[in-house]
Amino acid sequence: MMKILVASDIHGSVEAVEKIRSGSREWKVELVVICGDITHFGNANQAQMLLRGLSTPSVPVLFIPGNCDSPDLATLQDLGEIHNLHERTRVIEGICFGGVGGAPPTPFDTPFELSEERIRESLDLISPGLTTCPRSVLVTHSPPVDTSLDLTRFRLHAGSRSVRGFIEERQPALVLCGHVHESKGKDTLGRSLMVNPGSVRNGPYAVVNFAEETEVVFADS
Repeated sequence: MMKILVASDIHGSVEAVEKIRSGSREWKVELVVICGDITHFGNANQAQMLLRGLSTPSVPVLFIPGNCDSPDLATLQDLGEIHNLHERTRVIEGICFGGVGGAPPTPFDTPFELSEERIRESLDLISPGLTTCPRSVLVTHSPPVDTSLDLTRFRLHAGSRSVRGFIEERQPALVLCGHVHESKGKDTLGRSLMVNPGSVRNGPYAVVNFAEETEVVFADS
């Protein structure tokens, strides 16, 4: 079993960073995963500052950029135990993690928007790495389309077709996403359990006990 704190949509909040840091201590997690939107239209230097605030000696951090982050964050090199997962894979304690940041085009012309074709290309880059372990975790900013995790307050589905197609085809054991703040919750596609922790800037994050029978707890504060 691996205990993972999952948070998304920090949007530049120093208070949210401290919430994640204190939550990782409180829940005694082994890994922190950040599903994008670290900044609110900020640059890579601002993102680095916020990410460094998450750093602890014993708990590694995996992150991907969101659509409100600078595209430069996609190529940021690792910062000690803070690891960029965009278009990369990483094996931790026998579990394969792979990530794709950004999101499909929005009405708001945010900095890191990608076509569905480009998202699928990024997903295909990490596919081989995700198949090297019996259990894999896909980390995306955008949730899969037409699920309970991508429904906006206007009752519109804002997720990605490419992310959904990839999940249906490859069936990772766990999918962690964000982007749609108001769709905190969990859902399934086939054998894949999917979790959107909501926006940590607004309160919630999730603690996932990743095991044969995975448990998800949502912590609101």
